[in-house]
Amino acid sequence: MKNIFAVARHTFSQCIRMKIAVAFILLLAGCLIALPYVMTGDGTLAGNIRTFLSYSVSITGILLSIVTVLVTVSVVAGDISQKHIYLIIAKPLGRWEYLVGRWLGVVVLNALLLAIAAGSIFLFSQYLREKQARNYTDRRIIETEIFTARQEQSPIIPNYKQIAADQKEIFRKRGLLNSFLEAYESQRGLTREKAEEMFDKDLEQQVKEGLSSARPGGALFWMFKGLPVIGEKTRGAGIVESVDVEEARRRLIGISVPVWLGGRLVPRGPVTINGVDGVVARLEKGRFLAVFNPGNMQRGEIANLKDGDKVEIQADPTIQLRYKVSAGNGAKSLKRTIEFYSATEGQVPAGGGKSMLVPKLRIKQLPGEGPTGTMTTVTIAAPEELSNGNLIVRYVNKPPVSSVSIRSKNVSLLYRVGGFTGNFIRAVILVFCQLVFLSALGVFMGSFLSFPVGVLSCSVLLASGWIIDWLSDALGIGKSSFGELDFTSQMGVVVSYVVKVIMPNFTEMSPSDKLVDGLNIPWRNVGSAVLWSIVIRTTFYLTVGCLIFRKRELARVQV
Repeated sequence: MKNIFAVARHTFSQCIRMKIAVAFILLLAGCLIALPYVMTGDGTLAGNIRTFLSYSVSITGILLSIVTVLVTVSVVAGDISQKHIYLIIAKPLGRWEYLVGRWLGVVVLNALLLAIAAGSIFLFSQYLREKQARNYTDRRIIETEIFTARQEQSPIIPNYKQIAADQKEIFRKRGLLNSFLEAYESQRGLTREKAEEMFDKDLEQQVKEGLSSARPGGALFWMFKGLPVIGEKTRGAGIVESVDVEEARRRLIGISVPVWLGGRLVPRGPVTINGVDGVVARLEKGRFLAVFNPGNMQRGEIANLKDGDKVEIQADPTIQLRYKVSAGNGAKSLKRTIEFYSATEGQVPAGGGKSMLVPKLRIKQLPGEGPTGTMTTVTIAAPEELSNGNLIVRYVNKPPVSSVSIRSKNVSLLYRVGGFTGNFIRAVILVFCQLVFLSALGVFMGSFLSFPVGVLSCSVLLASGWIIDWLSDALGIGKSSFGELDFTSQMGVVVSYVVKVIMPNFTEMSPSDKLVDGLNIPWRNVGSAVLWSIVIRTTFYLTVGCLIFRKRELARVQV
């Protein structure tokens, strides 16, 4: 181990002195400094933060990946081409110790550069967070959609085939099925067996479209089951700014709060002040107005408040519905009402007597207008009625504008499971796993290839790791059997599978999208990246590289 650490220390100091490493370090620093001033997003503070996080994390990963490939191949292949390897091997140093030490030195360099870059990104994002938001909506997005870690859950997907089969049985009982099949036979020139198969497919497609679209005045439903939404409340402190009593003897209390706490509150949602339940009457920049019912208004914790008093605040956890709606007439916005119902298990005759979720109590109704063609997020406080975790969401298309369509894949429910700091640390670990693997890949290539060929080979594999998903979609992998493809497509499928084995999927490992959207990066994903990218693939490349280097003839003996 002493020899390995000695080589690692020498590699680290050598890399720091390399011009190519210094050039990329300066380029990375320049990008991180310039990004906040160049990228403005959509003009909102939330847009600026999202743009900064997205580009800074992506650029850091890309530049450090390039530095890793160039430096690692260079230190190994360069020693051989410049004859430095003779001096190294002449010492009591195993060839495998030399390669592992080279790899470890580059890993330490990556850890240092990544720590500096990640620290800069984190600190500047927190600086942007403290800036003045455009309005309450802007602040809410910052606190509940960016600086958080949310779990996403999709709705229960209906059994389209079963619904279509039930509809077909109704046609059969009414004596309509034979006429439908005869029409298919005559119009499309099919046999009875093929006609029935085509009819079943068309009927299933009609069911899918019917459950995903609503006419003016119609509604769409989504069911969510087992939501752990009743979690720990957000706690903080505020300062009383004003105490007013209105005509109805309602007590309105204006309270200034930190920006992170204000972003957790929901208009007309519950809030607890000094242990007394109230309602958020209005949200403003840096403050909110709380209102209490007559009974709670008389309690000493509220009745005795005066300007300048410090109060303890508790905000309920929130749930967020995210959806994307398409309008039949191409309208950019539509009037709609979104209703949230607590649900319970029940027997529904229309569902064939099967147990399914049925509405129990409407807990929230949100009338208004929403955009089309883009993901929209609606936030509500999670009340106690959702303690069983079952929820039904009803989207009502207000007449008379247009029919709407919302696919189940474009609908999800989100709830907070952690904070931004922990999520950011997990994102950095994913980037580090990628760099550790590329260091091993560079050592492997440098063990038997020259510098230009080794860099080119690493670059090709690095690019393939980024486009593997696109390649799979382009080749239709999983959509058709291998025997149905032509020779070129079959070769492409073989290549794609080989790439999946020898290279990580860098698209899946990239944390920028989840970080920008405030989506939780689970520890199991981090563990999977460590297992496959470091434990398995890194060990494989280092082992094979050491075996090749051990057998490699570094110099010929001439007589």
